[in-house]
Amino acid sequence: MVKRMNGVHSESKIKNLTVNGSLVVTNQGKAELFAKTFSDISSNKNHNDTFLSHKNDIELNHKELFENSTDIANKNRLKSLNEPFDLHELRKAVK
Repeated sequence: MVKRMNGVHSESKIKNLTVNGSLVVTNQGKAELFAKTFSDISSNKNHNDTFLSHKNDIELNHKELFENSTDIANKNRLKSLNEPFDLHELRKAVK
């Protein structure tokens, strides 16, 4: 973080990945693989019935949480949820 604050930029590269015997070398391929993996992990099939019931209740009864709003407070809340992150932060989160 100190380097970034001083304007020093070092580029991190994600190593090539092997999936089902196929080598993924392009950034596009790695991004698609990450998106698919994240999607699979986040899928409803991985949650128990209690969680799914709560999730459905929130989605049905609190639609305002998922709508775009012109309300400044709501926009600020959503903005803080969608802040960009760095590769090292992602690695730390999925460790």
